[in-house]
Amino acid sequence: MYFVKQGSDIYHILTDTNMGSAPCGQVMSNLDLWKLKQGELTNSITEEKPADKSLCKHCEKMLDK
Repeated sequence: MYFVKQGSDIYHILTDTNMGSAPCGQVMSNLDLWKLKQGELTNSITEEKPADKSLCKHCEKMLDK
């Protein structure tokens, strides 16, 4: 799963669904985290990163490892 912070076009990899965090340290909003725990996706949370959007450089490095 991937998430984007409100007002940004940079996506992050969601690695910790309990805390709503990415390997780079970014954390999704409390509302998005609450909805995710309820089994709902929002406009900020996606199963796959949109092809036309960028991935955070730090998250991308984690994929390469």
